[in-house]
Amino acid sequence: MAGLFLAYNKALTGDAGQTPINKYLNETFYPGVNRLGFGADVGNDAANRGMSWVGLDALPGHGPIDVFMNTNQNLHLVSFDTLGWMCGSLLLVFLLGLGRRSKAQAVDATARSADRLMWGLLLGTIAGLNLYWFSGGADFGARYWYLVILPCTVLSIRGAQAVGRRMQDATLPPGALLRAWAIVALASAAGTLTHLPWRGLDKYWRYRGTSGSVRQLAAEHKFGRSLVIINGLQWPEYASASYLNPAELSPDYDGPIYALPRDAGSLERLLVAFPDRPLHILQPAAETPATFQIAP
Repeated sequence: MAGLFLAYNKALTGDAGQTPINKYLNETFYPGVNRLGFGADVGNDAANRGMSWVGLDALPGHGPIDVFMNTNQNLHLVSFDTLGWMCGSLLLVFLLGLGRRSKAQAVDATARSADRLMWGLLLGTIAGLNLYWFSGGADFGARYWYLVILPCTVLSIRGAQAVGRRMQDATLPPGALLRAWAIVALASAAGTLTHLPWRGLDKYWRYRGTSGSVRQLAAEHKFGRSLVIINGLQWPEYASASYLNPAELSPDYDGPIYALPRDAGSLERLLVAFPDRPLHILQPAAETPATFQIAP
């Protein structure tokens, strides 16, 4: 995977060690704005040189307070999203980490070695990604921490086993381990019925004002080989159409080309670039948010 990643960087930027996003941000703002590490010249509004993502990074630069805030936010998102449990997806991980070993675990060297491996992967991912100034955000979750999905899942299973064994050590009635797994099954069933439908069907429905309205209009009116002008803003109006464009905006493309003119000059250049295409103009429908209509 590392080899593929380096080859990808080399193909797109000419340097195996430079990612495309870093090359873009270095050239758009200044070199090093998106680097790993700490300092006032990293990340949001760094040294007041133009980069301002205050909605995603509350403080300029990157320092200890940012690490605390990002860790707090990502822990919340991991606990909420990983397993979809209303009691928190990290409950069993915390119980495993805080509890004492049962009698059975105390003599199980293989289990202890496996646990250390998972704890190392979990804490190593968190420590390594805290070198980055950006946390991810509630929109797509703790996406820079996605490597913790594996250790969190394994340690949750180990936590359920540990809880059951502690119950057995406490001389509770037979079936203590089964009761622990019943709690896991109940939490998973509740998450399947509540969290999963919301996450899959509702959370990103008309996300930030975007919709599938443009795609529906194109199918209904058979735009075909045409030039479709979006009358609106880059976000959310043009964002609802731009993903329908081909990878290469070739004049020979047989489908519609969607464009957002920034001024009269850019509209003229579009008409020159695509001279033989019928023209459609789409504008937001005032009465229905996140939908479009064909302008007269």
